[in-house]
Amino acid sequence: MALSQPAISSKKLLSVLLIPLFMALLAVSVVNVALTPIGNSLGASSSQTQWVVSGYALAFGVPLVAAGRFGDATGRRRMFILGIMTFTVGSLISGLAPNVEVLIAARVLQGLGSGFLNPQTTGIIQSNFSGQARARAYGMFGTVVALAVIVGPVMGGFLIQLFGESLGWRMMFLVNVPIGLLGIFFGLKWL
Repeated sequence: MALSQPAISSKKLLSVLLIPLFMALLAVSVVNVALTPIGNSLGASSSQTQWVVSGYALAFGVPLVAAGRFGDATGRRRMFILGIMTFTVGSLISGLAPNVEVLIAARVLQGLGSGFLNPQTTGIIQSNFSGQARARAYGMFGTVVALAVIVGPVMGGFLIQLFGESLGWRMMFLVNVPIGLLGIFFGLKWL
């Protein structure tokens, strides 16, 4: 079913879908430049810091198919909001982590949230856009995916330069909290 409302509604819908998607995909690559500061700050070994990356990636990839199917069966909006909430809580815990074990667990939680919300994005685009509007929406989706991968390390390096090693890596996670809260608010309002 195509959107029957004015074009501004499709812009709002794409905003509420693509901003959390960008945030969740950015979380994959942003942390790569922070592994040394994380290790120094938390006294973590090299293998522990690798789990900060791998735990997220694993938790992100494993639920994708099931979350997509669950969203189809129970409502994509519900799964999308649940994904943002889970990701945001994981981000908050990651940013406040007192040790590497808590950070790894929080990154797994972040990854699960990302795995829940990502398939809903394509499902919602598929069901709300048709024809050229769908092609444009998927074009924007692809652009967001590419930009998130490119911007992640640059943003991570910028935050470390701006806030220093000890606080900079924490800000990589804490910056997601207000964005996630806005995503939840506008998701409930516009989806």
